[in-house]
Amino acid sequence: MLHSIKAAVAARLARIARRRDGNIALIFGLCAIPVIVGAGVAIDAGRAYMVKMELESALDSSALAVASSSGLTAAQLQSRLQSYFSANYASASAISQDLTVTMTDPTQPVINVTATAQVPTTFLRLVDIDTVTVAANNQVTKGTNALELALVLDNTGSMMCGDGYPTTCDTPSHISTLRTDGQDIIDTLFADSADPSMLKIAIVPYVTAVNIGPAMSQSGILNTNVPSTSGVYYDYKGVAIKDPTGANIVFDSTQTSTATNAWKGCVVEPTLPNEDASGDGPDITEPAGGWTGATMGSWWTAYYWKSGTATSYNGFNTESDNTWYITTKNPKQKIQYEEIDGNVSTATDDSYGPNLSCPTPLVRLTNTQATLDSAMQNMTAWANSGTAITVGMIWGWRALSPNPPFADGQPYGTPSLVKAVVLETDGNAEVGGNTQSNTDDYTGYGYISDGKLGSSTSGLYPPYGNPAVGTANYYLQTRLTTLCTNMKNAGIVIYTIGLGIGASNTQLAGCAGPPGKGQFYPAPTSADLTTAFQQIAISLNSLRLSQ
Repeated sequence: MLHSIKAAVAARLARIARRRDGNIALIFGLCAIPVIVGAGVAIDAGRAYMVKMELESALDSSALAVASSSGLTAAQLQSRLQSYFSANYASASAISQDLTVTMTDPTQPVINVTATAQVPTTFLRLVDIDTVTVAANNQVTKGTNALELALVLDNTGSMMCGDGYPTTCDTPSHISTLRTDGQDIIDTLFADSADPSMLKIAIVPYVTAVNIGPAMSQSGILNTNVPSTSGVYYDYKGVAIKDPTGANIVFDSTQTSTATNAWKGCVVEPTLPNEDASGDGPDITEPAGGWTGATMGSWWTAYYWKSGTATSYNGFNTESDNTWYITTKNPKQKIQYEEIDGNVSTATDDSYGPNLSCPTPLVRLTNTQATLDSAMQNMTAWANSGTAITVGMIWGWRALSPNPPFADGQPYGTPSLVKAVVLETDGNAEVGGNTQSNTDDYTGYGYISDGKLGSSTSGLYPPYGNPAVGTANYYLQTRLTTLCTNMKNAGIVIYTIGLGIGASNTQLAGCAGPPGKGQFYPAPTSADLTTAFQQIAISLNSLRLSQ
């Protein structure tokens, strides 16, 4: 067909050349040929350019996906590269053919990837050019940027349940999924790090408070200027803490003490009464120079429930929300406090003690993978007192900060450094026994009646209802938004995961960012949680890569 067209055009031109008349037409016809060919070249070149742009775009995302993968063979990585490329190149595949995507050795720190395609021509075929070869190249360098990451993870009682919560407390539990997925993101980031010394991770389990006792002891801040006597715990002003019987509270750094008055390590925020209602306070921002007694106006104090007087504890007792001298036990004076250990069947009956709802300890920034893996597997769920997301987040910030109390992080704005937080929760920011209308729960802000959350009334929380304006939970939720904004303004990238009913938590979507970096991942099920952590690992690796 094309040959016959060429022959017809040539014959026509020959006839025109033999004629003596119509010279103007002859000249016009001859001049029209390069014009037509030129227009055709422009059209074909435009098609080729569009394909090249699509090639480059698809190649960018595909290269990052491969660079952030671990534990795969070269053949598997090539297959992964092809799969990602095909998914991102679909819009241009209809006008190109003979697509090839190749890469250099993916085990090396620098990976070169190349994509080529053939674009069929239309007008250029008149001059025997049937296709145009289009190519795109990219290069990624693994682990160029250092990463300081804080995993702020929900260890509340609802995490003992599975995907059926709140209708049923089924299994497998969300806390077991979180342990697996949390360790996977740690192991993936270390496996994909060309230089493990450039990767540091902190783990911040939270319930209604955060356990920082061992971390404070390591930092030298615990018992400042006061000699420790037999493990007695002193607050940060050097005053010995007493239990309700008047005995000294012992700091149990090993968490193996059988003493009733052992303090596990959780602390109460140094917020002043009604300070949270004003939108200010050291639990939502970083004071100049860090969090110290001088900059905050006061120190953290021991989180330590007082024992009630009821003969039993059912979780919602109006006389006492936590009776840990149980009279039905014998002998009652030697009762070791008990807490939830992930066993749903004992979640109500065995939850009592001075450290009720105090989770496993915070782990400071470290590049020791074994320490992080062990801490992740030791996490468990602890019921009652609420979900103080703000307390977990502020300790995530403190873990990354270059300033006290830990000063483990590099300075803000350090070149080639990414500071990031991954926040996971299966609920909403709330404290107290809200659905039972009591305000006696002890929290990371003390008792609600202390007014540190701006009100002595707790207020409802989703899914049981929205907190009324002016209640403690109303202020707690608005402060989470303010805290996330302050962290992003400090240069911290925030990823958020809403697990289960938390998938509809609109605050989490607003907390994530900044745009193009941090993102909110709704995870209605355990399977979705796994996917969210995998996607975050890829995103974090992409932030560390340079082109």
